[in-house]
Amino acid sequence: MPTIVATIEATEGGLMFDNAAAASFGLTAGVPVVTMVGVWVALGSGYYQAREEARNENTVSGFSHGFVTAILGWRWEHVVVRFRRTHLKINSADAAMDSIRVNSYHSGIKSGYLAGTILPPEAKKAYISKIRNAGNIHGPKNWDADKDVARNQQISYVIELATTALRYQIIKP
Repeated sequence: MPTIVATIEATEGGLMFDNAAAASFGLTAGVPVVTMVGVWVALGSGYYQAREEARNENTVSGFSHGFVTAILGWRWEHVVVRFRRTHLKINSADAAMDSIRVNSYHSGIKSGYLAGTILPPEAKKAYISKIRNAGNIHGPKNWDADKDVARNQQISYVIELATTALRYQIIKP
């Protein structure tokens, strides 16, 4: 324990402890540090768990939206325009959570769109039919009513189909 003694000597103006006192000081000083680290690790695990849940939730949401738009035959440009998320600032306690949500959603929507795109046309029709029947979903009557209204109807229609597909496990996370 000479390092502790040397440090104490330098900072306390020459106050010296014998090795037993230095060891005792080291143990008592170390316990609060370990306890504090334990508390921070416990708090950090809550953040980690919340981040993982947000990551999974947003990836699944994005995947379902991407998959549904692909089986409906949407072009990628339309998917991006209607479903792109900008950086959200909704969590002041954990700023990283905002980026996790957006990046996970974007990753999910790309994967879902790709998964839906590679299906043969008859499989796409079967998925659409199964989802519509499961949720008793009918498309909007006036797609061309007004540009903004039509856009909102399209987004709502995709979200309703995606939610139904997840609820009835037609798409399984």
